[in-house]
Amino acid sequence: MSQARNKNLQRALNERIKKEAVARGVSIEHLRHQIAFEGLLGRLYSVPDPGWTLKGATSLLMRNGSGRYTSDMDFSRDQAWSDSQEVKQEFADICSRKCGDPFTYFVTKVGTHSVGDDTGYATPTMAVHIQVNYGGKQFQIFKVDVTVHRHTQEPTEEIMVKPVLSSFTSYDIPEFAITATPIESHLADKVCAMYERHREGREASTRYHDLLDILTILQTQEFDFEKLVRTLSHEHQRRRMTLPKEMISPGQKWDSGYAKTARDNKIFARGTTTLDDALQFAGQCLNPVLARLPEESTVSPEQITAQKRWNPKTCSWQ
Repeated sequence: MSQARNKNLQRALNERIKKEAVARGVSIEHLRHQIAFEGLLGRLYSVPDPGWTLKGATSLLMRNGSGRYTSDMDFSRDQAWSDSQEVKQEFADICSRKCGDPFTYFVTKVGTHSVGDDTGYATPTMAVHIQVNYGGKQFQIFKVDVTVHRHTQEPTEEIMVKPVLSSFTSYDIPEFAITATPIESHLADKVCAMYERHREGREASTRYHDLLDILTILQTQEFDFEKLVRTLSHEHQRRRMTLPKEMISPGQKWDSGYAKTARDNKIFARGTTTLDDALQFAGQCLNPVLARLPEESTVSPEQITAQKRWNPKTCSWQ
């Protein structure tokens, strides 16, 4: 393909992405990352039981087809790895697959993070850097963080992904299924991250986006009351932290910090402009859960049978 034709294709795709981003109320960079993420997922899950589970903000993005901007992906791997070369080769194999889009994927670098992840688990984390090309030119770069799968992420859930690229271009990319952590585990991680303290308890969290993610989950996802109670109980005890009995401000910086985050992410703030608004809304769901937390959790989350569910349409327990 000639260089001139490549440039025309790149220009045409960039224009379509720009228009679609405006229509969706998100940034161009946000949409480009979503397209790139979906391409990697399509390649990864093009084989049966690949042994990977999607976590974090990207899993919420895939559940809803829209979500808060993130520039990284988070995966857990069913099996531990022997060295970085093993992970690099596996991702190189994943990138070589085709899934109906016009992009080329390849691994640029693999490295080891410090031990531990944002959920407090002391586990090695690999950072895999991915570059996506279109028409011989860089389209997007992003990082994939890889950890080893843990039991509170079980049983995993299957999510159907409808590639956004197919909605505004002529590329007919079929829907595909991916594996993600259970929504109760995702929500429990977010609540704990909000209230976890740092520097030997002297500093509150400043992860204001966690509250945005909580609001998104509450207005888009169904989940089980008892399973959330048990999952949250297990998680806060494992982290050796204390949770409040209702949704309150985690610290003094949160009034201004959340307000700015909400302004910058209006579409995901779900109509809340102040911290009090957000806490009041989140409390409709989470206050009864926090009030029910037992002192000790003796039942694992995967053993719980649902009896009451959260309805995101009515924003109430039913």
